[in-house]
Amino acid sequence: MGKRGFWDKLKKPIVGLAPMDGVTDFAFRHMLAKYGKPSIIFTEFVNVEGLARGAVKMLSAFIYEEKERPIVGQLFGVEVDSFYKSALMLCALGFDGIDINMGCPVNKIAKRGSGAGLIKTPEIAKKIILTVKKAAEDFANGAELKDVGVSDEMIKKIEEMNFGKGEFVRKIIPISVKTRIGYDKIVAEEWVKHLLEVKPANITMHGRTL
Repeated sequence: MGKRGFWDKLKKPIVGLAPMDGVTDFAFRHMLAKYGKPSIIFTEFVNVEGLARGAVKMLSAFIYEEKERPIVGQLFGVEVDSFYKSALMLCALGFDGIDINMGCPVNKIAKRGSGAGLIKTPEIAKKIILTVKKAAEDFANGAELKDVGVSDEMIKKIEEMNFGKGEFVRKIIPISVKTRIGYDKIVAEEWVKHLLEVKPANITMHGRTL
């Protein structure tokens, strides 16, 4: 595995709040963090193409509070450049990690080549992971959102979301993947070998195909 950050500090067994679209919004995460406090919390997944094009409303999925830590923002999509911009935004929001969704079974997402569709295109999947890792490294080394074309409106919203959180240290955060054992057949062993080539910090495997 690659640079694992907080992953190495989690007590076993790890009990995590999985990313669930339409479920793990801020209100739900707030309640779980207050009354259940899982080992790790994930946000709902958010589309990188929308974020990269300046869809400010999408940022609302990334509202969180300190008691949710470690908190991981999840992204999905297929455009490599959009993953880079979106990953920088999550770094700027102070997330503890970024998770890439390679397991969503929704037809309109998988058929487009994102979510579980990436299982069928391992070379693109690996390129995405490497790109997100580079974004995390670049941010730690001083990269700014304005320098990669993130809109002023998006930057302003991110600054508003960070208000009151205080300064955070720029550091390389771990990049993980959530996926499945296959698309229409089980290819877990071969698929995981591909993923391990680019050393994600963690792989979460849903034990079924679409």
